[in-house]
Amino acid sequence: MKKASKLEPYSEELKNMRVKEYLNDDWQFHTGELKAPFKTAKKAHALGGLTAALPAENEHRILPSAGGVHFLKLIAQGNVEMGLRNLAGTDLTSRLDSSWQMVTLPHDWKVAQHFVNNPANLMSGSKEDGVGYYRRVFELPAELFKSHRVVLHFDGVMRMADIWLNGAYLAHNNSGYTSIDLDITEMANYGDEGPNVLLVRTDTTTGPEGWWYEGAGIYRSVWLEQVPYVSLNEKSLYVYTKSLDESSADLGIECAVENHTDNPQVVQPIVEINEEKISLEKVPIPAHEQHVYHANYSLKDPMLWTPETPNLYTARFKLTDDLVQKEFGVHTFKYNENGFYLNGNRYELHGVCEHQDFGGVGVALNQDIVSYKVSQMKRMGVNAWRSAHHFASEELLTACDHLGMLVINENRLLESTPWRVNDLEKMVMASRMHASIGFWSVANEELIGNTALGE
Repeated sequence: MKKASKLEPYSEELKNMRVKEYLNDDWQFHTGELKAPFKTAKKAHALGGLTAALPAENEHRILPSAGGVHFLKLIAQGNVEMGLRNLAGTDLTSRLDSSWQMVTLPHDWKVAQHFVNNPANLMSGSKEDGVGYYRRVFELPAELFKSHRVVLHFDGVMRMADIWLNGAYLAHNNSGYTSIDLDITEMANYGDEGPNVLLVRTDTTTGPEGWWYEGAGIYRSVWLEQVPYVSLNEKSLYVYTKSLDESSADLGIECAVENHTDNPQVVQPIVEINEEKISLEKVPIPAHEQHVYHANYSLKDPMLWTPETPNLYTARFKLTDDLVQKEFGVHTFKYNENGFYLNGNRYELHGVCEHQDFGGVGVALNQDIVSYKVSQMKRMGVNAWRSAHHFASEELLTACDHLGMLVINENRLLESTPWRVNDLEKMVMASRMHASIGFWSVANEELIGNTALGE
């Protein structure tokens, strides 16, 4: 059994700052359905089985208190495991066997499936749908929770995803094209408390979202973010061009600071652009609330972003114990009956509608592959890219920022169901600062597009 990976403690210089640790290595993977763990429980953190540490990993499936052990023995003639089974229904039998293999993320398990001659699957790659399980064991430093929240990020899981952590059901996600962000601070184990066990069930049998090849599995990166209790809300950080003239750009700045402590905190963020510091207002933030800051900044002699000259600036958002860097471009967009205008000049678009998969790899694409795709399109004369038919990945937006490509970022479906609206809001907030974003698309070829419901 492979030992749990261990996240190293901070250096003295970074001990209070935000830290991002990728969890892309050392995943155990199983193709096909298993005895699916329960989602509801009779007792907290007592589901057991593959959702918790196994005996072979030198840990108990759950960690009851002294009083809990006494009660379990009391109801089961001194046998703790019998008490767990009878009282909580804890799974004490599931094991990892030889059908599990080690994989590295991003991972598309559908690529390895055999082609099946079924006309119903022709447009989606002639591969059968199914279920796959991923399992990851990791450890956290003992004192981490005293200074930081721990947030677990999945950038993309295809498709229906169910997630368990340390013997409890953690979350469900519907769409394969939206990220999943989960604060696990209160659920995680630290130091001598033992390892953390993450189990993810991916299911493509519940119906596709698209009529193209969508792949299957955890096909984008997974990481842990260790965030100070008084921190920047990363999705809120925004620098944008309000107006341009021959010698300067009027920039708008937005950011929010979250106070996750039990006491008010007086905070004054600083934004650094072009080696100049912009001090935002100094305000008290109540316990467990956030404050949104707004500011303006005049950038002299700006280097403009265009597909031909993809000039980028870096904005550094700083607190005493937090730092987030983001790139942005200086540009303006305008649309009217005469066409599209970039930086005040009419600009002709030569675009493509491109799906995210890649021959022989499926949808498990890293930055190098995505950048290669974009660079090849640039060589063909393309300057605009529509993310057909779903949200553009972070890798695609980054490549388009740096290589020079305008992006139409597309919402998956035109629905006002709460979870679809939430996904749309999340996509806009996460991608709006990318220099390449030029357009938003609410949907593609919807049947209800010209109806009252669609409007």
